[in-house]
Amino acid sequence: MIRNGIFFIVIFVLTYIVIFSKIDLKAIVSALKNSNIFLVILAFIFAFNNILFESINLKRNFNLLGDKVKFCTCLKYSIIGFFYSSITPASSGGQPMQLYEMNKDGISVSHGASALFISFIAYMLTAVILAIIGFIINYEYISEIALFKYLIYIGLVANSLIISAILIAMFAKKLSHKILNLITSIVEKINPKKAKSIKISLSKQLDDYHASASFILKHKKATLLTFLISFLQIISIHSVAYLIFSALGYCEYPYIYMLLLQSVVFISVSAIPLPGTIGVSETGFALMYRNLFPTAVVETSMLLTRGVSFYILVVFSAIILLILKLVKRRKQRK
Repeated sequence: MIRNGIFFIVIFVLTYIVIFSKIDLKAIVSALKNSNIFLVILAFIFAFNNILFESINLKRNFNLLGDKVKFCTCLKYSIIGFFYSSITPASSGGQPMQLYEMNKDGISVSHGASALFISFIAYMLTAVILAIIGFIINYEYISEIALFKYLIYIGLVANSLIISAILIAMFAKKLSHKILNLITSIVEKINPKKAKSIKISLSKQLDDYHASASFILKHKKATLLTFLISFLQIISIHSVAYLIFSALGYCEYPYIYMLLLQSVVFISVSAIPLPGTIGVSETGFALMYRNLFPTAVVETSMLLTRGVSFYILVVFSAIILLILKLVKRRKQRK
């Protein structure tokens, strides 16, 4: 946590030097004074739904797995996931820390992994589909955005391949085992000593995927509900930019248009393995909207959108986790 926290701060400082320090703060302060505070607050509520809706999905999954977990506990897991995903490269620390906390609460690792994995699949599949739709509809505009368009291509292709590979591993048993054998045979030629351990590890991963697939097929209605909640989760987080632009008095573009553009920004920057995609999210936001709005408005909206949907939530999550830790220590002393 200390190592990743320091890395997070370093990236934030670099982002401030490269991006934020060049922004006209006087223009931003002036824009904020004239903004619609109600819409800014509403934007924060929509951003928090990213955590809230995951908690709803986790609770449902746990109930189906036979674990009676309170909603507040699921909310704690979601906050943990958001915080550690935000401060670790490629969001690599979120799920391990969630599993660690679940295990401490008496939930088996297999049940915890299944509950998280099903929510993750629903979230990512929904995000990728929405981004592809946004890319197709706005292709003409996106193709004119200088170098950023290549990052969009990489993000769409990378995330589509990852989701496709996971779905194959889950539902195509014969094909997935053939791929596993092919990977093992390649590794044997390169490094025979590691081939056996890699095969065991990948086989265990495939078993977990197949178990999740069985769960999905057994609980089809619940899975559809999970996808619906994930859709609302994605819609909520992608609506923040539209609400911020509207708060500043710039809402001449249709809501659905802004929503689809933001879905493309999300997928493009998610391919960069930086904590919280700091730096690339701000840059991507500025490049995506600079031809649609005045520069001062884009800069102000970028700061508010990232502040509301990421930085404030990171600080909020850190405070909540610190409070929970202090309360737990006090109970242990008693």
